[in-house]
Amino acid sequence: MSTPNRHASTLAFSLLGVLACSPGATPGEDPPPQVDPVPDESVQAPCPPDQPPPTSELCPPTRQIAHLPDLKGCPLPEEGSGWVVDELFGGESPPAAMKNYCRYVWAGEGEPTELPAGVEGRTSADCRMLVQSGPFEQVLGRSYQQTFLAGVRALPRDTLMLGQGHPVDIAVIDTAPANTLAGQAAHGPAIAAIVAAVASGCMRQTGSCSRSVSTVLGLPQVVGGVANTDLGGFFGYQSDLAQGIFTAVQQWDQNQGDPQRYRSHRLIINLSVGWEPNVGQATEASAAVEQAIRLARCRGALVIAASGNQPPSSCVDQPTGPGAWADKAITPDECGKLGSAPFAGTQHSLVYAATPLDWQQRNLVDFRPGSNASLATLGFAATVEVEDERGTRTYGPLSGSSVASATVSGIAALVWSNFPELSADEVMDILYASGTPRTLDGRVVTADFMTGKPEQRVVTACAALVHACDELVRRPSSTAGLLDADQCDEVQRSCEESYSDKAPTLESTWWTDSGQALDELAGLEIMHMSAPTMNAHKCAHCGAADSSWLPISTPGLAIADPWVLPQPEKPPCPMCQIKDDDIYLSLDPAYADSSLSNVIVKLFDATGASETRNYGALHLTPTSLLVLEDPELRQVGATGAPPVSASVTMVFTTLTASNQIPVGP
Repeated sequence: MSTPNRHASTLAFSLLGVLACSPGATPGEDPPPQVDPVPDESVQAPCPPDQPPPTSELCPPTRQIAHLPDLKGCPLPEEGSGWVVDELFGGESPPAAMKNYCRYVWAGEGEPTELPAGVEGRTSADCRMLVQSGPFEQVLGRSYQQTFLAGVRALPRDTLMLGQGHPVDIAVIDTAPANTLAGQAAHGPAIAAIVAAVASGCMRQTGSCSRSVSTVLGLPQVVGGVANTDLGGFFGYQSDLAQGIFTAVQQWDQNQGDPQRYRSHRLIINLSVGWEPNVGQATEASAAVEQAIRLARCRGALVIAASGNQPPSSCVDQPTGPGAWADKAITPDECGKLGSAPFAGTQHSLVYAATPLDWQQRNLVDFRPGSNASLATLGFAATVEVEDERGTRTYGPLSGSSVASATVSGIAALVWSNFPELSADEVMDILYASGTPRTLDGRVVTADFMTGKPEQRVVTACAALVHACDELVRRPSSTAGLLDADQCDEVQRSCEESYSDKAPTLESTWWTDSGQALDELAGLEIMHMSAPTMNAHKCAHCGAADSSWLPISTPGLAIADPWVLPQPEKPPCPMCQIKDDDIYLSLDPAYADSSLSNVIVKLFDATGASETRNYGALHLTPTSLLVLEDPELRQVGATGAPPVSASVTMVFTTLTASNQIPVGP
C-alpha cells in the first residue's frame, strides 16, 4: 500500500471520532497570555454540553437500512432515481428472520430524494464504526514482544508438544479481506497476528495448525465511502460489519461439510471494532449487526468484542457497540427463529467484552469511563512476529481495547481447543473463574457491565489453561478434555518456571532491555534539543485536573484538527518513551510524507490529574531519533506528582494520530 493512499484514507477515517474540545489559539491570533495553570475548579464536565457528537457525520442520510419482513423483497428504486439497493444477508437461503434487510445507498447528485414506495419512513441511517509501528522499531520491538507475551502469560514454547488440539477457527472481522496479510490497513492483520500468538496458533496463510486465525472483511470503506473489497478499507458501516459476521458464519458452515455439524470445528469471532453508543443504537443497521451476532451465537460460536477507546475530549462514558451488548442475553426462542436448535441453560451473553490494561494493570490513558468489562487483560504495546514465505513480519506495538479483545479471543481458543466438549459460554466461565480480581487502591474494581459477573478479573493464557485442568481433568468426577493429568502438570510447571519471577518486574525488565536497545542505535542519527519556553493556558473545558502549556514562540499553533481518531490504525510514534526529563521521539514510516505541525505530550499522575505540553512542529523522521530535554516531564501540573503514564499526539496537515507511551520508573 502506498503512503499517499494511507493518508488520504485515514483523513476520511478521522472524521468518525467525537468532536474534540481541545484548547488552542485561533490561527492568526497571538498566543494565549500567561495565566494561572490551574483551571477553574467549578468546571466539571470535560466537554460543553452543547457540543454533541456529529450524528450527520457518523450516520449519514445517504445510507439507509430497512428491515421489511412483510414484503417479498427489497423494493427497487426507479431507474435514474439515484438510489442503489442490495440485500445485506444474501447468499444461499439465509434464515427467514434475516431476509429483507435492505440497504439503500444514495449514488446520485445533490441531496437524497425520496426512497421507493413501501420504504419511505421505514428506514434508519447506517452508522460508521471504527477500528478500535524504522530502525528504532527493530531494536525495541524484540523487547516489546517479550514483555507483551510475558504480560499475557502466553503458553511457553516447551509446552507446545501437548498436541495439536481440536480445530478452532478464529475469524477476525476487520479491515482486511479473507486470508490477506497485506491489506491496505494494517489493523486487521495485526489483530489476527496477536490472536494467533496468544492462542499458540497460526494465521491461515502462514502454516497449518488447529487454532487457525483468518481475516474477514468487515471494514471495507475508503475515501468517499467507497468500499474496496480487494484490499480492504480503513473504516466500515454497521451494515458492512453485519455482512462480515454473516460471511464468517457462512464460511464456517461450508468448512464443516455437513451444515448441521456445527461442532466439527469451533468458531470464535473477534470484533476489535466499535461505534459510539450515543448514535446508531436501536436502528435497523445496528439490529442487522445484532441479528448476525445472534445467528453466530445460536450456532454455537463465541463472539468477543472490544470495550472501546476514548477519543480525546469525548464526553461519552459508555462502552462502544457491539461490546456494550455484553449485558444482553440470547434465548432459545430467538435461536429457533434463526433455524438453530435451542441450547441448554439460560445464561448466554450475546457478546463478551474485554477491557485493556497497561503493564501495571492500570486503565490505559484513552480508557472510556464506564467501560470496565468483567474481563480485562494486557492491552498495551502488543507486538508479535509472524513468519511467512516472505520472511519475518512484525506487527505492533499496538495499544487499546482492540488488543484486549484479540488477547481474550486467543486465550479462549487455547482453552477450547484443548477442551472441545465445552460450550462457548462454558469456555468463558473458565476464563472468568481463572482470572485474578483486579484491585485499585485496595478495592476490587467493579465491572460496569456484564450480567452476573460483577468483579473485573484479569485473565492470562496460562492461568486459564491451568484452571481448566483443575476443573476438568484433576477432579475425579470431571470429564477430561484432550489433556491428561501428566500434560496438565507439565503446563503448570512450565508456566510457573517461565513467569513466576516476571510479574513484579515486567516494566523494569522492559526498561533494562530498552536501554540496551538504545545502545544499539549508535549508527542512527540522534539529535538533542531542549524544550521551548512555554506559557500556561487555561482550558475551560479540559477538566479541573488538567493544565495545558503552549510555546510562546509559535502563534496559531495547531492543537488538533476538528476530528480525531479514537485509535489510529498506525501509531505515529510506536517506539517513543519518557525517561526522567527526556522524551525519545521518532516517526513511524507510514507518516513520512505528512507535514507535522505539532507534537503534544500528555502526562498523567497516579490520581488521574494530567498536564498537556505542546512542543510545536518538531523535525522528526523515520531514520532519526530526537531526544528532547524538558525538566517539566518529571512532574504533572499543579500536583507536582511524578507521571505514571503518558500519550503522544502528532498533528499532521491531514489528520491527528496518537498512542500511549511508556514512562520510566
